[in-house]
Parts: sequence; structure tokens; C-alpha cells
Amino acid sequence: MNLTDPTGHYGLNPSNCGNSAKCQKIYDKRAKNFEKANQKNLRSKDPNVRASARAIGTKNDNNGVHVGFGDLLRQGIKGSVDPSNHGMGLTVDIQVRVDSSLSGKSLQETIAHEGTHVADDSNFLTSYDFIAGKYNSATNPTSGETEFRAFQAGAGVDREHGFGPHDTYKILDFLENDKHYGPLREVLVFDPNDPNYPQ
Repeated sequence: MNLTDPTGHYGLNPSNCGNSAKCQKIYDKRAKNFEKANQKNLRSKDPNVRASARAIGTKNDNNGVHVGFGDLLRQGIKGSVDPSNHGMGLTVDIQVRVDSSLSGKSLQETIAHEGTHVADDSNFLTSYDFIAGKYNSATNPTSGETEFRAFQAGAGVDREHGFGPHDTYKILDFLENDKHYGPLREVLVFDPNDPNYPQ
């Protein structure tokens, strides 16, 4: 029963702890810290940080967002977002994962960053026009656009990367020269030619 969602809050992915009470206790603490950090972001003075927190939602939402934790730092990342859609915008499923070891400002920054991706992905996945029979291409961001917004929101929490939320050129320069983000700047997040393009 601890994996059900009777109150309609955003989904918390299974802990996979089995019968281990110790494992479940650790997982519950991570979940509590996540919610606490997102609540802090909801009260931020920065509108981009607040918007990213609203996109993830609170424990009173049922918005298709599912949160989980993992050892992501080994992959060189602090968080990830994996969006999918079933039924042309009728059932949105956005999987958010954050590194299990994060806490404090680092956790808040990661939630702000990934929450921005959630907002962008949700905006596209809910744009299906049943009359036209297609998604609104104007809501499909490039990787550069969504990463710019994500790093801008993250910088509203913590200047971890050496720039603030209003340092537009520094953020753009960072993305352009990063080996991961640079080559993908003009690539659409949702590729219409991809067989996994949401239907």
C-alpha cells in the first residue's frame, strides 16, 4: 500500500526495497528531502525557480510526474527527465530521477533544473490538436532552448556553474562550449522522425 497514491499526489516510484525496513527508511527520507527542497523552490523569489517547482507539482497534484532516485553521479549527471505520452496528450508520463546523495542547495538546484525540463516536456506533450491531428511544433523546444532555461532556473538557486540567472551570455557560452550540450543545441527535444515520437 505504500506505493499507492490515494490522495492524488505526484507519483513516487517504487523503492524496490523488498522487505528491507532499513532500505525503505532511507528511501522515505530521500522522498521527504525531495519534497522539502521542492517546497523551498516554490517559495523562491526567482519566478523561474517557482515555475519549475510548480511543474513538478506537490503532494496534492496528479500531473503525470513520477519521481525516483538513483546513483546518477556515476553517470556524470545529477538528475534526468524521461518524458513519454500515451493517447495523444491524454496520459502524460514524465519520469524524474535525482541522485540519491544530493541534499541542500545542490538538491534544490537539481530540482529547479529538471523541473524546467518537466515544464517544457509537458507543454509539448499536452499540445496535441485533435482537429489537426498533430502536436504543436511551436512548443517543441530545441535542446539548446530547454537547457538554457534549465540552467537559468538552476542558477536562481545556486551559482554552481559560475553564473547567475541573468547572465545570459555566460549561460549561452557555457552551453556552446560544453561537449555534451554544444553539439545538440539545434536538435529538437522531440524528433518527429524518431519511431518513439509520442503518438
